[in-house]
Amino acid sequence: MAKVVNHHHSALGLPLGGPVLPSGVETEVKRWNIIKGHAVVKAWLQARVIEEVGSDEPAQPEPAPGPSPEPLDDELTALRSEYQEKVGKRAYHGWNVEALKAKIAEANDAAAEDATELP
Repeated sequence: MAKVVNHHHSALGLPLGGPVLPSGVETEVKRWNIIKGHAVVKAWLQARVIEEVGSDEPAQPEPAPGPSPEPLDDELTALRSEYQEKVGKRAYHGWNVEALKAKIAEANDAAAEDATELP
């Protein structure tokens, strides 16, 4: 829980189910560690519209970064480049090696049909 003061000329309602802060009055705010992370509250704090004057909540540690993405397979990278050269646009990022091979084969078949249709 934290105590927050509203410096605005009128009352402000905190998002995420927070209380209404009357103007110029210290107000106890439960779940402040959650509420202060909301974009609107961050903007109000930065602009000094509201101010945290006391807190009995321990600071929450920063979340650990997620796992780093795995490097792309060399074959997948090569097939994406080949697809882009043949089709003229980038390959869909969700396609795996087998799907790219099939799409490249389709592009080759279409190019072969176009070549046979010429007079």
